[in-house]
Amino acid sequence: MSVKFQETAPSPALQPYVAGYWRASFNSGNAPRPLDFKVVPRGLVELVIHLSDFHCDLIVDDKWEASPDFTLIGLWTEAYEVRFRKKVEALGIRFKPDGFFALFGIPAAEFTHRSTDMQDVLGIAFQDYCGRLRETDSLPAKIKCTEDFLQAMLRKNGRGHSYLHSAAELIRTKGGEIKVDELSQKAFISSRQLEREFKNIIGLSPKAYIRIARLRQAQQLIGKPEFANLAQLSYHCGYYDQSHFIRDFKQLTGVAPKSFMANREQFI
Repeated sequence: MSVKFQETAPSPALQPYVAGYWRASFNSGNAPRPLDFKVVPRGLVELVIHLSDFHCDLIVDDKWEASPDFTLIGLWTEAYEVRFRKKVEALGIRFKPDGFFALFGIPAAEFTHRSTDMQDVLGIAFQDYCGRLRETDSLPAKIKCTEDFLQAMLRKNGRGHSYLHSAAELIRTKGGEIKVDELSQKAFISSRQLEREFKNIIGLSPKAYIRIARLRQAQQLIGKPEFANLAQLSYHCGYYDQSHFIRDFKQLTGVAPKSFMANREQFI
């Protein structure tokens, strides 16, 4: 098996900011040739902490480059590629983009469509955390170390829940099945202000974030027996019709829905 993946939910106190944690082994069979995967947009900011000497490769300036020890991957609006030349062990933290801002005081907008070294973003406090993390062995111990660090960041930088968080959480909860006008009404803020805050903090417009949330819901349901018919899935996920769903799906993942189902092992 080329990928072994284990996910863990955050504690209740961190759920407004963190979508989840994962630990994984990629290319665990040490295949003779590199294994390439596509990662579809999920509307999350992802921190990948490499636990082994070998790292994943990402495309930077049109060429493959080894990623840093602590790779922060911002929001993408299309699928991006990742390559594993050897066995790679990693721990991941999936931040809600508004949650990333609340925890660290840094807009997720600074990392849209790119990756960077998290050490350059946070500095000494993060380096201390990473040192403690690597001294732990079990996944529960690593999660506790991580949550202690995030709680400390929350105490230091924590910002109260804002209308931006309320709007973004509403999009996620509804799986993207909400219009921008309705969103601004429920968040008690004008559409213009909401648009400005989304772009400044999250890095995408509300409409673009809604589109990703709707795709994520469709991706989770596609292929299930109750949604074997694409038209049925399209309407369930709030698309006008099947053709709009297929067009959106292809733009965000790079392939049509049927191709995605047939080649699911190529996607993380």
